[in-house]
Amino acid sequence: MLYAYRDMERGDIQIEIKRENGSIIVHIEDRGVEFDYSSVKTPDLQKYVEQKMKGGLGLHLVKSMNDKVRYERVGGRNIYTLQKNLESEY
Repeated sequence: MLYAYRDMERGDIQIEIKRENGSIIVHIEDRGVEFDYSSVKTPDLQKYVEQKMKGGLGLHLVKSMNDKVRYERVGGRNIYTLQKNLESEY
């Protein structure tokens, strides 16, 4: 989210969280910079440790912690949908 408004005036970020059919769905929207989600590759974590790199793991963590992650650009908005399936009903 830090990158959404780089080189731009700060803007809004809308977050909606809901429970649906045994899953938690997180819907995030912003009017920030368009993002090429397909260009994000799985990082070499060994290299990160060896070179003591900082940053750049946010999307990797998001993908690793969720069952589904979708990004789309619609009407000048970045839309992310994250789905985490629950193991049991609470």
